[in-house]
Amino acid sequence: FTVRDGGRLTCFDAATGAVRFEEQLTGAGGQYVASPVAFVAGAEAVLLLASARGVVTLVEAADTLSVLATLDTKAPIKATPAVDPARGRLYLRAGDTLHAFALPKR
Repeated sequence: FTVRDGGRLTCFDAATGAVRFEEQLTGAGGQYVASPVAFVAGAEAVLLLASARGVVTLVEAADTLSVLATLDTKAPIKATPAVDPARGRLYLRAGDTLHAFALPKR
């Protein structure tokens, strides 16, 4: 997966490099400086995308675009979020605040 400024998400086939899909994330435009983060939440493989203007989008890591959730932090995001699977936490810095979110249990 890659995300470009403007919220354009592209999914590639890992074996062949072929494009599976390329779609616009609704309401999540602007610049992207944080790297996408992949993790497992419950039974789903999830990709987290964070725009510099503070919109977080969770999508299913699959061959088609399925947006699971969006959150507008209303604060800039300039750092890549971190996942701590041992503690079941997702850490996200937005502006001057560090947020910690509990991940669903497997």
